[in-house]
Amino acid sequence: MSRGGPLSDDDRVNAAILGLSPVEFVALVAAVLPVPARRLPPGARRPVTLACAAVFALCAVVLAVSGVRWPVVPVLAGGALALAVTVPPLFGRHAGRPARWRRWATRLGSAGALVLVLAGAVTAWALPVPVFPEPSGPYAVGTTVVQWTDTARPEPATSRRDDRRVVVVQLWYPATGTTRAAGRARYLGRTEREARTVARGVASYLGMPGLVLDQAALATTRSVTGAPAADGRFPVVLFSPGLGGVRTQNTACAEELASRGYVVAALDHPYDSAVVTLADGRVVRTRLSATGDPAEDNRRAAGWTAVRAADLRFVLTQLGRLDRGELPDPLAAHAQGVRPPTPIATRLDHAAPSGTPTTQLHEPIPASTSTRPLHQPVPAGTPTGRLHEPVPASTSTGRLHQPVPASTPTGRLHQLSGSSTVAGGLHHPVAASTLQARSHQAASSSTLAASPRRAAQPSALAGRLDTGRVAVTGHSLGGAAALLAARQDRRFAAVIDIDGYPRDPAPAPFPQPVLALVHDIEPGQERDYVRRLDQVLSLSTASGYRVTVPGAAHLTFTDAPLFLPPLPAVVGSPDGDTAPHDTAPRDTGPRDTGPRLTAAATAAFLDATLRRAPGDLAATLSAYGRLTVL
Repeated sequence: MSRGGPLSDDDRVNAAILGLSPVEFVALVAAVLPVPARRLPPGARRPVTLACAAVFALCAVVLAVSGVRWPVVPVLAGGALALAVTVPPLFGRHAGRPARWRRWATRLGSAGALVLVLAGAVTAWALPVPVFPEPSGPYAVGTTVVQWTDTARPEPATSRRDDRRVVVVQLWYPATGTTRAAGRARYLGRTEREARTVARGVASYLGMPGLVLDQAALATTRSVTGAPAADGRFPVVLFSPGLGGVRTQNTACAEELASRGYVVAALDHPYDSAVVTLADGRVVRTRLSATGDPAEDNRRAAGWTAVRAADLRFVLTQLGRLDRGELPDPLAAHAQGVRPPTPIATRLDHAAPSGTPTTQLHEPIPASTSTRPLHQPVPAGTPTGRLHEPVPASTSTGRLHQPVPASTPTGRLHQLSGSSTVAGGLHHPVAASTLQARSHQAASSSTLAASPRRAAQPSALAGRLDTGRVAVTGHSLGGAAALLAARQDRRFAAVIDIDGYPRDPAPAPFPQPVLALVHDIEPGQERDYVRRLDQVLSLSTASGYRVTVPGAAHLTFTDAPLFLPPLPAVVGSPDGDTAPHDTAPRDTGPRDTGPRLTAAATAAFLDATLRRAPGDLAATLSAYGRLTVL
């Protein structure tokens, strides 16, 4: 269902041809044509070459004014070189048959130009500005960001006694009207600065060059910031990202669900997510690290999973307060035409004092432990590269879900989906009281507390959040947190684990139906992961479903296929037979197969469990992969 309008500047960038905007593509054609034009008859050679030169010059000026993306620089350099060796011979004394050395110089220059243009074109194709799928539901999609503080829970990652746990939450919700191009929300951040900070921070966290994710920071999404909420009461879906992931990592899925009538709340987990920008401008970076000791790394994984589960429970409580009008309205500033407070600086968060006990979340790695960054880029040819859970240097396989037996040497890091062998362990046990979701004073995105003594303006979302129908979901380590949160809190009515290794230290029966989407696991492989996952799924007293998606990799279920190289080892290659069949326009090509599949399978499960939609859920889910019912 199209809800478009005139293209904004960012939309023109997004309307890509092989990763290039229309202007960039025309510049590429104009850069290449002068080389074969040398073979044309003299009467046609000159007008064709000069026309290419004029078009190329015009495109270069347009790009210089609007901003040149780095993958296009080789294209422009190649075009300039091509014109430099093809235009001069058309004039003056060079117009006749050139000398032998000049012919060789022209040939070498032409070859160099073609190499530069090809390099730029391949780079732009491999690392494009992501184009998000058009949501297929009947609603337009709005989005906003809030920041809440749990005053009852200390921040486990710092030593300050007065520091309290803060979470940043992005909401996607059904909206009214059309999705105006001018109001489209940025991807990765509220502002250009925040988007670039997040992109560079995630790349650094993964051990990759910062330029790799720069194109993702340029993208706009299909949702409108602060759009008026649609009338009605909508089921709620909470989402926790993968280890080091950020709240926007599954934007395509969130927008699809919102267009179908769900409110999606995705969390940033400070000190766990690679980069979190707070409302006061602080940039909080992850403090997770590997120790090289599988047992210690497992302990940390379980500890940080507990922190995430507590974050999810707290956010559910806050959403209930938002629905009752007890919290400041996050849409009020947008409705009044006032730009809401956004981060205005990018300064680092405070560092822990040198005397901080080493048993804390961010305890340093011993000198004897390899300090190779945990998240290294995946070498070419690696069969199962995963951005959020790369394999440590000492590990020989790309599998990330296999727990290491007790007999395994400690020099090998334990490969686990959801934590890549690490997670932030708590420096003290989480008290049961802090795991209970409470109704405390909270800070809005402008950090103003909602005092019960002062009448807060009723939220435009008040009365629209059906917190009696709530699902908790997550990818990788976020999936483990979702499973734990569901067992701890029966306010969650359903749970979805997206390719995450369970981290509950004391698995027990839970009443919610559960769905697990997992990457392609061949029979007999990753048995420990499958065994552990099936053990937890079978504890559901309702029903448990595991869908193994053929051709999928760990990142298939995120937005990564939209902006990373389309290599099966990195983003997977889901089979066409399991791709969702809907009527939404396919304007992003095969790159969107993974995000669409994730959204479609998720929506099918949520429709059946939260909305009691009629039909055979098992038959529906089996369309997306190999189904196991537990």
